[in-house]
Amino acid sequence: MNFKKTLAIGLAALLLAGCSGSGSPASSAASAGSAGSEQEPAEPNADLSAQYSNLNFRLALSYAIDRQQIADLVLKDGSIAAEGFIPKDFAYGPDGKDYRETVGNLLSYDVDKAKECLDKAKEELGTDSFTVSLLYETDSEAPGKVCAAIQQMWQDNLGITVNLVSKTKKERLDLMNNLTYEIGLTRWGPDYADPQTYLDLFKSDQSGYNNYYFNDDYDALLNKAENGEDAADPEKRWQDLIDAEKLIIDDMGIIPVFQNGSAMLINPDVTGIEFHNAGVDSYRQITVANDTNTVNIAINADLNTMDHNVATDGGSFVMQNLCIGGLAALDENAQPIPDLAESWEISEDGTVYTFHIRDAKWSNGTPLTANDFVFGWRRLNDPELQSEYAFILETIGVKNAKATHDGEMAMEELGVEAVDEKTFVVTLDRPCGFALGLMAFPSFFPLNEEFFNEHKDSYAQSLDDLLFCGPYVFSNWEENHEYTFTKNPDYWNAAEFEQYADEIIFTFVSEAQSAALSYQQGNTDVVTLTGDLVDQYKSDPGFTQRLQGYAWRLNVNQTVKE
Repeated sequence: MNFKKTLAIGLAALLLAGCSGSGSPASSAASAGSAGSEQEPAEPNADLSAQYSNLNFRLALSYAIDRQQIADLVLKDGSIAAEGFIPKDFAYGPDGKDYRETVGNLLSYDVDKAKECLDKAKEELGTDSFTVSLLYETDSEAPGKVCAAIQQMWQDNLGITVNLVSKTKKERLDLMNNLTYEIGLTRWGPDYADPQTYLDLFKSDQSGYNNYYFNDDYDALLNKAENGEDAADPEKRWQDLIDAEKLIIDDMGIIPVFQNGSAMLINPDVTGIEFHNAGVDSYRQITVANDTNTVNIAINADLNTMDHNVATDGGSFVMQNLCIGGLAALDENAQPIPDLAESWEISEDGTVYTFHIRDAKWSNGTPLTANDFVFGWRRLNDPELQSEYAFILETIGVKNAKATHDGEMAMEELGVEAVDEKTFVVTLDRPCGFALGLMAFPSFFPLNEEFFNEHKDSYAQSLDDLLFCGPYVFSNWEENHEYTFTKNPDYWNAAEFEQYADEIIFTFVSEAQSAALSYQQGNTDVVTLTGDLVDQYKSDPGFTQRLQGYAWRLNVNQTVKE
C-alpha cells in the first residue's frame, strides 16, 4: 500500500478521533495508577511482559519502521532517521571523529526481516495475533503524528493491531515511571557531550522509567568505561561505549526512531539565544529591538516543574537557568565560565574541585553560601525524593554518591563540603573530564536550606515558594498558559545584563499553526515549526533550522504492570 496515502488516512483518523485512549489492559490500568493514588502497587501482567520480553517480537517492531519516511514525510523539520541510540554531531572520540560516523548505522528498515521475526515470535509465544498499545504525549503535535505513522507501518507491514494512547506529558511520564504502559515514545536530550549521557539510562541500577531493562554484560561494559579498568584509557573507554550501544541495539532494549531537528521562526530583531546540543539552551543573553524590550516566545510543551532537583525536561531547565544558575555557566561555545562561583581550582589528580562562591544573594536578600550547594546536592541524592537525576552525581564520580543514595552511608558522607561560607569543595572518586561543564546544569543548582524547610510541603508550587539568584526572576506564573521572567536588579552581574531583554515571556501554544500565526501578526518573536509549516515558512527572513542532540526512541516495556 502507498505510504503517503495510508499515512494521510491514519493522520486524518487520529485528528478526528483525538486518540484519547485505547482498550488495552495497560492503558486502562495506568490511568488508575497515576501520581497521588493510594492503590496497592501494580503487579506485572504476565502475558504482556512475555510478549515484550520476546526478542523476535521487538526486532519485528523495529525492522517494520521506515525511519526515513518519518523524518522526511511526517516531521519535515530537519530531523533525521536514527542510525543508533547515540545521535550524530554530538560526541567525538579520541581520534576526533564523530561517534556516529565511527560506529555507522545499526538500524534498518526491512519488511521481510520484520515478518520473519514476527513469525518466530508467534511460534515462541504460541499465538497468531498481537495487539500493542503505543503511548505518546499531546503537549506538542509531533509525537502524535509520529505514532500515527508507526501505527500505520506496524498494521500494514506486520498485520498487528495498534492502539494509540494519548496523554499529557506529565501523565505520560507518570505512566512510564510506574511501568504501567506497553510501548512509549520518549526522548532524551544530552546533559553533556559524551555517549555516557545516553547509555547510562539503561544500566540496571538506574532510577526512573528505564528500569525495565537488565543486562549484566551491558552493565559490565559501562562500569569498565566509567569507573573500572578502562576509565583512564580514552581509546579503551570509547570502545566499551561503542560495544555497549551495539549490545543494547542487538538486544533491541530500545527502538530508536529519529534524531530531532528544529525548524524555527526567530524575529530578525532578536539575537543572543544560545543553542547547545548538550546541556541547556540559554536565553539569558537574549536581546530584542522593540520599544518594550520584551521577548515573546511560544513553547510547544508546558512547564513541567520549577523544582530543579526533580526536573527532567528541557523546557523546565531553560526557565530554571534564567532565574537560578550554577557554579558555572556555558558560553556560546558550550564551554564553562564562572557564574555563581567566581573561580575554582582542580587538584593535580583531577579529583578535588574547590569552588569560591562569589558575593551574591537570593531574591529574599539572603546571601548565597557554599551550604546552599551542599544542601541542594544532598537533596538531589536523597532516595526519598526519587529524583530521576540523582544518577548524575554518580556519573561525574562524586565520592560516595551511590552508597549515600542507596542508604548504605549517611548523606553527610557524600563528597561535598562547605569549608566556610564561600568555599565549596567537591571530591570525586575518579577524574571526570566533563564534570566542570555540568556545573551549569540545573540539577547541580543551589538550594537555600532555611527557605526550603519553611516551604517544604509546597516548595516550587508557586512564586511565593521559590527563591531566585539568577539574572532574571520568575514574576508571573499562569499555569498552562504564560510564564514571565523579569530582569533581576540584584543579580551579581546585573550591570552586564542591562544590555539584554528586560522581560522574557513564554507562552504555551500546543498548536504550531496558532503560534506561527501569532508570529506573522508580530505578537510572538520565537516559534517552533512542525510538519507542513516548515515548507510554508522556509522563505521567511526569520526561518532557521538545525539538528539537535535529542534522540527519540520507543521504550518497549518488558515488565508491563497492571
